[in-house]
Amino acid sequence: MDYSSNFPPFTLFIDWKINCIMMPIDEAIAIRILQTLGLTTKDLYKKNLEHFTEEARKRDEIVEGYFGKEGLSKLIEEISKELGSSERKTILDLGAGTGTFLIPVAKRLSVAQIFALDATPKMLEYFEKKMQQQSIEIKHASIIGDMEQIARSLELNRELRKLELPEKFDLVLSTLAFHHVPNTEKIIEGITHVLSPNGRAVIVDIVFNEQMNSKSSEEHAHEGFKLEELRELATKYFENVNIRVPSIKCKDSESCVETEVFIMKLEKPIR
Repeated sequence: MDYSSNFPPFTLFIDWKINCIMMPIDEAIAIRILQTLGLTTKDLYKKNLEHFTEEARKRDEIVEGYFGKEGLSKLIEEISKELGSSERKTILDLGAGTGTFLIPVAKRLSVAQIFALDATPKMLEYFEKKMQQQSIEIKHASIIGDMEQIARSLELNRELRKLELPEKFDLVLSTLAFHHVPNTEKIIEGITHVLSPNGRAVIVDIVFNEQMNSKSSEEHAHEGFKLEELRELATKYFENVNIRVPSIKCKDSESCVETEVFIMKLEKPIR
């Protein structure tokens, strides 16, 4: 079967094969997974794929530009505190990108295994490069997948890429990714299926800002989140929901609008 038919302009994936130190995901299998998940027919996904393929090379630099070097370091520290005990062994990062947050958080917590899930293969390529270049001795895997279909994404990577992936994870992390995905409820519900009963999820994203909303980006599904609405949604799926706003500002490089970020901690999934 030809899995490349009806896929977005494939120069994205051709470019992905060039300049690659190691190839964590076979091109044909990546296409097959993305098509099976139904992503390749969605316009928002196509825009995000193009956008994040282009910026993967300098993703860390871009994120540092949002917060400043000191602000980014502080945010990583705040996330690490929320994730908590080093007794927790596995982290799944949803929308991990190049591991901008996942890698330093994993180092701080001394976890045994990290798993980076993303829908942009180029991002995962750079995650793998960083793991290799920095000689990070943590068992890890790159997972091609959809945040709205977490369990199904894991299943497809087990089946088609023969990855050995846990059924449940001690920790689930997501930073600055929720606002790129249309159905927030699907993500939160999906986390309940892959999080250990005593596990913890930490979500970081931007607080809704009227100024930012007036300068919306075509790659965004949401221009930030209203915290009470998010809390109400999360309590449908978790017994413990805590949302706080640290003293860290995020400045969008295009609109130059400065906004707050929130940290949401979720525990005790309701099943």
